[in-house]
Amino acid sequence: MKSIKMFSGIFVLVLVIAGIIVSRGLLLNGFRSAKTLVHAFFDRSFTYQAFLSLQTEHRGLLAQLRARGGGIGEDFPGDTFSYLRADVFSRYPFNDRQLLTLNVGTDQGVSEGMPVVAREHVLIGKIRSVRRTQSEVETIQNPSWRSSVALGPDRVQAVFRGGIPPRVELIPAGVEVRESDEVSSISPEFPFGLFLGTIASLDIDPKTLWQSGEVTLSYGGIDQLNSVFVIVDFP
Repeated sequence: MKSIKMFSGIFVLVLVIAGIIVSRGLLLNGFRSAKTLVHAFFDRSFTYQAFLSLQTEHRGLLAQLRARGGGIGEDFPGDTFSYLRADVFSRYPFNDRQLLTLNVGTDQGVSEGMPVVAREHVLIGKIRSVRRTQSEVETIQNPSWRSSVALGPDRVQAVFRGGIPPRVELIPAGVEVRESDEVSSISPEFPFGLFLGTIASLDIDPKTLWQSGEVTLSYGGIDQLNSVFVIVDFP
């Protein structure tokens, strides 16, 4: 009887150790994220941009726990769309902010024109071309990018122009917009209200009396992204 109990105890211990080994990587990542967040809470230099970077990491951990490699159905809580997680190919050190290549294609249900986001409600671009297992994204930093946006709490209409850095243009001179106002999409090509960034600076053209300004992206830079999400059921 004692030998059976001893054998059972050893067997359970082995299972526990195996479980710890399998989940060790995710646990360590989760611990590091939590530790960083706690330190950030007491750090006065902690910014909203740093918070969004933590949120991106958090989304990545959730994706690993949910799908271990991605799949249709990566829904965000409270959202009405379905998301396909995709990894971003790298051409380091020659990464291009204008275009991204993803490891998903027609085999995963991707088609041209689908919106691509960094996280829930944060627009990166749209699918420009698709192959069987890969797709190419035109990003909002492409100089040819133009889309309609709203600025700040009053939702002042403007045009978002891609570039490094991107800009907002054709802001009427008589309306009030401020630095740090949010820039969100109102273009029918994308879900309404997707976040693009915040106004970093403003100036006015004395000849045309239009205002314009530079935009700061929330995630630091498109060339820093390792994974993104494709919205597969819009519109």
